[in-house]
Amino acid sequence: MKKPSYSTTVFLVLCTVYLFGSAHLGAYLYDHVFQSGSVSANETKIAGLKLSNDRNNETTNKLLEEINLWKETQNLSITYMEVGERIPSEAFQFDVDATVDMAVDGEDSPLLLQVDEGLLRELLISLGMDIESIQIDKLKDAITERASTLDAEEREFALEDFLNSPGEMKVLAEKKIGNVESTPGLQEFLAESPEILIEPVSTFSLLKFVEDMHISMTNKELSVISTGLYEILLHSDLEVIQRHHSRSLPDYAELGMEARVDKDIQQDFVFVNPNNQVYKIHFQLAGDTILFSLEGAELPYEVEISLQNKQTVEPRVIKQYSPYVDQGQPKVKAEGKDGVQIEVWRRMLDSKGSVLKEELISRDYYPPVHREELVSLKDYVSSKDNSGSESGDTVSSTGTSDVEAPESNQQEKDDSGNEKESDERRESQQKSPEAQPSPSEDSPNPNMK
Repeated sequence: MKKPSYSTTVFLVLCTVYLFGSAHLGAYLYDHVFQSGSVSANETKIAGLKLSNDRNNETTNKLLEEINLWKETQNLSITYMEVGERIPSEAFQFDVDATVDMAVDGEDSPLLLQVDEGLLRELLISLGMDIESIQIDKLKDAITERASTLDAEEREFALEDFLNSPGEMKVLAEKKIGNVESTPGLQEFLAESPEILIEPVSTFSLLKFVEDMHISMTNKELSVISTGLYEILLHSDLEVIQRHHSRSLPDYAELGMEARVDKDIQQDFVFVNPNNQVYKIHFQLAGDTILFSLEGAELPYEVEISLQNKQTVEPRVIKQYSPYVDQGQPKVKAEGKDGVQIEVWRRMLDSKGSVLKEELISRDYYPPVHREELVSLKDYVSSKDNSGSESGDTVSSTGTSDVEAPESNQQEKDDSGNEKESDERRESQQKSPEAQPSPSEDSPNPNMK
């Protein structure tokens, strides 16, 4: 029978004690040596201000000095519709004594304070806000948290982030387009999609929507739909980011409200829903009239759309000389039509009718259609003889001459008399509403909102 090995047992016991002891002793030493600086009572802070553990009048006075300095320099403000108001410093009521009493040793404690709700409500009313539409407690908590650290950096609290949850869906805007031909494409579109749901934080493209629905539509049919959509969207906070218009105003559109779509050259109609709420668009065909309606949560402001700064551009007179026209009896080949430029403006009004914001939505330009006349070649010769001087005009062998324009319209005529080139120069300048005149059919409106 073998004798038990006591030495082996003792060795194993010592190893076990060593391992457990090292683990616990190491943690103890780390906490009390390496971390001693961060938990020392001498490192107690309030709003980032280092204080001693001796809570006395000197501590209180030091905090009061820092608070008064912060009140002089603080730049906290409330904004709505890009209009801001600074929060008055008297709205912040600090409780220094309670802060010192509740400060935790070795930690950075925030200041205890209250935000004067009465002053805050007055500030909201001055911004045109309906108090009932604001989560006032949530706003106070956000302001209190920021002020409790005496952070001197500028901070804006956008009221759009503190609006009450949207209530029931309401009709925000309606639009009727009459005298619409009930074409196969329109019938299919209205039958397949009598209602469109616009999801939160999403983008809507009319061309993509039609493609996904496998609906075949002409450019005119698409343009009728986009024109109706455009006008109702202007009465909401949905943002139109791509929109075009034609060279001449179609009969189904009102001035300033046209939205043209051309799938052949990828001229689309696109808008964005930047909100965390759903919108619904309804279509209804009644006879030859299409009714468009937009449903969504009620806005905290009213929207007004207006047409301003309308300018008329008179057409030029283009004369073609012919030996086959009797002298003194010109014939009208094409009647002229005035061109027009118009600006579309949007205003947001509060419940009292005061303007919260006013913005330029678009500046549309439709060039004039020039008047064309056939005039006797004898009239041309006679006019040159009466002038008593040579002219730069030439007469072709076919009996047509260069363009002549009335004196009142000379500023619209270039030296070459090329109508198309003049109109193209107008269109090439339309890159923003600040340029003159406004965008042509081939350029999306870069200022669309």
